[in-house]
Amino acid sequence: MKQKKGFTLVEVLVVLGILAILMTLSATSVISIMRKNDDKLKNEMEKNLKEAAIAYMEEKKIILKKCSNNFDPANPNTETSCYKKLTVQELINSGLFTDEAGYCKKEENILIYRANENEYTELRAYVKEGTCD
Repeated sequence: MKQKKGFTLVEVLVVLGILAILMTLSATSVISIMRKNDDKLKNEMEKNLKEAAIAYMEEKKIILKKCSNNFDPANPNTETSCYKKLTVQELINSGLFTDEAGYCKKEENILIYRANENEYTELRAYVKEGTCD
């Protein structure tokens, strides 16, 4: 009897099927990791925007009066003297923020306000969600 050399068609198809399943599983894992990293980067960029806005106010020595306890930075229609709006582009121009990859929308506003917390006040910044996508 002759010895059989090589693989049968069924064996090759089984191996290809297993490889396809493994590649599918690994691709979904990689995509999931990339999305999580992208979300972390966006959150970090928004955090840096807030810090840059507060640094801008301190550098320019801009003084704001205290906002009331019920001040809502997402809807600041009242108390116009307790906040200041800056755009992302203004922070970039000041050199306090960089966005070389272009994640943040340059025309979006950052709202800096003086929060009133019990016995002390502090500068805080509000960045609308989705400013850095």
